[in-house]
Amino acid sequence: MDDARASRLLEFIEHYIAAGRNASLTIDTPLLTEGLLDSMGIVLLASFIEEQFGVPFDGTELRIGRCESVRDVLRLIDRA
Repeated sequence: MDDARASRLLEFIEHYIAAGRNASLTIDTPLLTEGLLDSMGIVLLASFIEEQFGVPFDGTELRIGRCESVRDVLRLIDRA
């Protein structure tokens, strides 16, 4: 797993999506189950992924219990 990419994703989520919440995020934190990502958060994250990593990502891959952590997102980026 690319630590630099994971750090950028976590930093973005903490700053722009989970701001003001006392959430301790890790690469394996379930973003949907923990309520850190809502529909607007998914759109923001998808835009960030496309901009930063050049990977088309619309967020529909994110699903509770299947693909919802930064680790899962990095796997999707790697498959693109």
